[in-house]
Parts: sequence; C-alpha cells; structure tokens
Amino acid sequence: MAEDSIKGSVLLAIKEYILKDQKEAGYLKYLQAFSPEDQVLLDKKLVGVGKVPARIFAQSGATCMQLFGQTDKKYFQKVMSFVAEDNINSFMKVFMRLGNPSLTVKNVPLMWKHYFSASSVNMLEVTSNSAKVLVEGGAPYGEALCQGVLGFGTYVVAYSGGKNVQAAHPECIHHGGARCFFTVSWE
Repeated sequence: MAEDSIKGSVLLAIKEYILKDQKEAGYLKYLQAFSPEDQVLLDKKLVGVGKVPARIFAQSGATCMQLFGQTDKKYFQKVMSFVAEDNINSFMKVFMRLGNPSLTVKNVPLMWKHYFSASSVNMLEVTSNSAKVLVEGGAPYGEALCQGVLGFGTYVVAYSGGKNVQAAHPECIHHGGARCFFTVSWE
C-alpha cells in the first residue's frame, strides 16, 4: 500500500516562505528538526509534481509552529496562505476572480485531490456568505493539515472576493474530536 502523501509543491512553498520570513539561519534550524534522510529530501530532492510523505508535512507544520510561532498555530496558517498563493495557478485564479467565494468554496474538493492522497474534504453547507466543511482521513498529516485548511481556505475565500473572512475549527481529531470540522464566513 502506498504511503499517504502530499504534493511536493506544498513543501517547496513552505521552504520559500521560511527563507523569506526567517532567512537562511531560520531555515537551517527548521531542517535540523528532521532526520538526515528527510533533510536531504527537503533541501535537495523536492520536486513540485512529486509526492512527499504525509508525516513530513505533519512534522513541517509542528516544527514551524514550535520554532517560529512559539507554538502559535496562526504562524502555520500564514505559511499555508502563502502556499495557496504560490500553488494556485494563474488559470485557476482567473476563475476565482470571475466567480465568488461561494462558487470557489464549492470547488475546493476538486482542488483538494491534487494535493492530498489520504484525506477528503466535504462541503456540508455553502451559502452566499459562509461554509461548513468536514475533513476526513487527515490524521496522517497531523495538526498541520488543520492549520493548513484554515490558512489555505482563508486565502481562497479572500482572493475570490470575500471580505472580513473568519475561519474557525471548532472540532478537531487531534484534540479529542470525532472529526475535523471547520466554518468559514465572509461578507
């Protein structure tokens, strides 16, 4: 059975963000948190279209929050907003701008499949100014997935015209919940 994975372009964008935000010294500190084999993968062998084990993404999120956010989870949300900006191609951005937040959110499950091999996202309810989202099968990605959903999701809604975007994660499998449930609202 194949190992759960994430698209390599996500880890490349995380690297780019850390280098911009924390400079070379911060990036080297980040790399030291990984095994020697994973350090080589992250620093020298990443390919944007390749697959990276989900455990590396999970460790990446935890390391970013610990080193640069002093355990503040919002730091990794900022990282993942940058990942969204970096990873969503120009063609998709045109449709996001022409559409509206509701239309964009309804299409998140299609985008999701391009990044995550082991989890799924379901839009439980989408209105003209809010969405209720359920993510299932995300345990291999750790809490990084949850913070990633908040950061990536906030970016997508704002880019497609949402104002005053608010995202919450009231139920989380990493904190005793039965599932990962998110809400997003906008004006």
